[in-house]
Amino acid sequence: MVSRFLFWFCFFTILGGLFLHFQTPFPHYLAWFGRLPGDMVVVKGTHLIHFPLVSASIFSAATLFLSSLFGARV
Repeated sequence: MVSRFLFWFCFFTILGGLFLHFQTPFPHYLAWFGRLPGDMVVVKGTHLIHFPLVSASIFSAATLFLSSLFGARV
């Protein structure tokens, strides 16, 4: 069970890294991710720092909900 979770976690982490590396745009239905009120962007000269606080919180809550919904029942 844990090995399957680690496999999928690594798979999606690598996939997300490839999307970011090649600057592949998100599909239109995910365009809101990172642009919600509460997500902070700091621009200093040529540097850009992005803090997606609200988007990360929503993603975390959705992941928690799905894992409790489809998780193992004891």
